[in-house]
Amino acid sequence: MRDLRNLPAPHCEPFRRMIAHPALIQRLNWMMGSGYGVTQCNAFLSEKGGSGLFMHSGSWDPRAANHYEVRNGRAYCEWVNVVWQLRDVTPEDGGFAVVPGTHKGRYPTPEGITTIDDDPMGMVKHVPLKAGDVLFFLASAQTHGAFAWQGEMPRRGILMSYRSRNIFPD
Repeated sequence: MRDLRNLPAPHCEPFRRMIAHPALIQRLNWMMGSGYGVTQCNAFLSEKGGSGLFMHSGSWDPRAANHYEVRNGRAYCEWVNVVWQLRDVTPEDGGFAVVPGTHKGRYPTPEGITTIDDDPMGMVKHVPLKAGDVLFFLASAQTHGAFAWQGEMPRRGILMSYRSRNIFPD
């Protein structure tokens, strides 16, 4: 389901509250500074046997959207994805996967880990989550994907993307 923030009232209200949740905004301000906006607010659902998602993004491409830097001991980034997890996710279920540390590199993703199920180097890590957890990751700077869904209960979550005004000025 796309663009949940623009559903007819009152159906849009829970999603709008999620977009501007005070704890989320506090963390985004710390990660991005001021001057960002939400560019998507979508729901996802995967049934048992649903395909995963290939590993994508990574920090090799030096576009502004991949921008991540550390200044005076503080990290700044230009594009952050936030996932509100609506169901528990165990390692056996599948779901979100990441290659830790790729947001700090300036190297292409090794060919052996572009397909999530073929990881001879053991770099792809599954991220177990509980219902109600909120996952932040650097959208285009962090190599990420999803394992095929094997859980008995459908995978459900809300994905929001926040981008800096430096990428998309007013």
